[in-house]
Amino acid sequence: MKFTAIVIMKSDTAVLDNIRKKINDKGKEYLSAEMKNNFSLLFDMDPHDDKALAEKLAEINQTETGVDEKGIYQLSYVYKEALVEQCQRKIDKPLKQLNFFDDYDIFDLMLTDDLVNAVDGYDRFPHAIVTPELKLIQPPTGFMHVDVSSPNYKDYIKWTKDFKEMLKQYSTNSFALILGCHG
Repeated sequence: MKFTAIVIMKSDTAVLDNIRKKINDKGKEYLSAEMKNNFSLLFDMDPHDDKALAEKLAEINQTETGVDEKGIYQLSYVYKEALVEQCQRKIDKPLKQLNFFDDYDIFDLMLTDDLVNAVDGYDRFPHAIVTPELKLIQPPTGFMHVDVSSPNYKDYIKWTKDFKEMLKQYSTNSFALILGCHG
C-alpha cells in the first residue's frame, strides 16, 4: 500500500525567510564525464556532441538543460534538494522508530503555510502527520478510494478538516516534508 505522510519541521523565522527566498532557485548540475559517457552509450549518441546530448537529457528528464564552458548541465532546485537531504539525515532514524511504513521517499518540501492551501490538490490526501515533537497522528481508518457514497465519507471529511487544522497550528513556524510511504 502506498500513502502520503507529512512531517512538520519546526524552524525559526530567519530560516523560514531564507527557505521562502531560495526554495525555487535553480542551479546548474553538471554531468560528470562518466555520466556523459554512459548517457551517450545508452542512447547510441556521439559522446562529443554536447548540444545533442543536452537536448536528449532535457527530453528524457523533462528538465531545462544547456551547455557552457564547463560542460552539459541541467537546471535543478539545488537549494531545495540540499535541504531535503539534510532533513532526511536528521529525521530518518526517528521516523523509522515510529514504525508506520516499510520505506519512504521525500518527494517534496514546502513551507507549511503553503501546504495548507495546496494539500487539497494532492492525488492522495495525506494519511499521517508527524509533528515536530515526533508524535504520529493518523486517522482511525484508512481512506482509499473514498467518495460521497462511501460509508466512511464523513470520517474522511473530518480527517481532512482536522489535518488542515493541525497544519495551520504550525503554519507560521515550520516547513513540511511530503513523504511517499510504502507499507
